[in-house]
Amino acid sequence: MKPGRLHDPVRALLRDTAPPTPIESVNWHALHGRIMADAAAFDFPARRATQAPSWWDLADQWASMAIPVGMAAGLIAALALARIGPRPDVRLSVVAAIRGEVPVSTVTDRLLGPDAELWFASATVGE
Repeated sequence: MKPGRLHDPVRALLRDTAPPTPIESVNWHALHGRIMADAAAFDFPARRATQAPSWWDLADQWASMAIPVGMAAGLIAALALARIGPRPDVRLSVVAAIRGEVPVSTVTDRLLGPDAELWFASATVGE
């Protein structure tokens, strides 16, 4: 027997004993009001008060991700600034990368040098 068929005898008995539901003649708003009034008697609020979270709560939720990402970005910026020389071609390549005229890898190679990836890997891993 299928699971939906288990309830068919019960449904048939209800159809035989209960009158049909007067869907069109029911005042649904009044019914809703009575149900909510009865729920309020049991200390169940009709609407839960929601308060917008403060900026501090949002900052606290993002702190576990934002702090390490910010520290890593700061470390990378400090390493990049420490290795920049007073070369004018660096400024021109940064402007060209912003305009989309050269790939970003050209700028990073000029800023950090082509061996920067190996140097950073050896400095962080300690090989």
